[in-house]
Amino acid sequence: MLQSFTHRDNPYGHGNSNIAFQQELDELLETDVEYRDNPSLARLCYLVADLINQWEKLEMKSRRISGSTSTQSSSDKGKHSRIDDPVGG
Repeated sequence: MLQSFTHRDNPYGHGNSNIAFQQELDELLETDVEYRDNPSLARLCYLVADLINQWEKLEMKSRRISGSTSTQSSSDKGKHSRIDDPVGG
């Protein structure tokens, strides 16, 4: 999981968003004392989920600022291309 966002087998691994996310995750893991002292899958999942939540908030804020609010229905959300997936599915 630690390099899955940029792994060579991930077809989206060389995308800018994946590289940026992986860099932020690496920094977070290095600075998180609890994870560094006692690495666990539970702590890793918590940190990844928190980082994803931060990215989603920034994306929403960016859309509000630019004035492009998405009014996509829930049925349309599943129809977007996998290429749009920022973490490579």
